[in-house]
Amino acid sequence: MQVEVHSRVEEEIFYPAIRGIDAEFVAHAREQHQAIDAIIERLKRSREEADYDSAIRELKALLEPHMDEEEGLFQRLEERVPEALGLLRTKIVKRKEQLTGSTREMEGRS
Repeated sequence: MQVEVHSRVEEEIFYPAIRGIDAEFVAHAREQHQAIDAIIERLKRSREEADYDSAIRELKALLEPHMDEEEGLFQRLEERVPEALGLLRTKIVKRKEQLTGSTREMEGRS
């Protein structure tokens, strides 16, 4: 659920806000999200342990570089537009709260 919420918030808030700064990153990240979403759907339908395990490995292989790329982007944005990034964080936390009811479990992870 956390991955799905994270993806949704990025699509709704973060990517539109940074498209003008790094459109190439946004396009690439959206492609990654589509692949991640497909694997999550596969996990939800999985009935075989081997298929589930395989999907988890694929998801991990996609998520790790995606998170590394985002961290690099956040660092660049923090240097260029720290006040704007702070506003985005506030919007993201509020949206996560709307979607999940609480962000306590997610604090410090996004």
